[in-house]
Amino acid sequence: MFAKSIIAAAFAALALAAPQRIKTPLAEVDGDVKVTVATWYDLDSWAENDGYPNQVYCNSDKYHNDSPIAAIKGGKNHCGQMIRVTNKETGKSLDLPIMDECAGCSKPNQVDLPKQVWNELNAGVSTGMLDISWQFI
Repeated sequence: MFAKSIIAAAFAALALAAPQRIKTPLAEVDGDVKVTVATWYDLDSWAENDGYPNQVYCNSDKYHNDSPIAAIKGGKNHCGQMIRVTNKETGKSLDLPIMDECAGCSKPNQVDLPKQVWNELNAGVSTGMLDISWQFI
């Protein structure tokens, strides 16, 4: 009986002395929530849209800077899918359909937004990049 108590105490001491693992939130591990940046683009600019102002990749419909849409790298594979984009500083979120390809996106999982959508989400941030998270909904 005494030996069993010593063994149990030894295992308990080992468990307490073992290094503790810091757990990463599951959402960031399994890819559900992507932590990245948002930028803006000008849907009304002739030059920026290669001579086709207002057109987007998914359906060639005309959109404008106040259109509630989003562009991501690989957007052609997700046309029409909804995402929730959240400003990490303010917590403000917008639900947007992916309607465009973000050919100029250089950051992993970056989201590109029309000017007015950018202004609504960024709450006065004056830089060209906004820290966000986003996920498919």
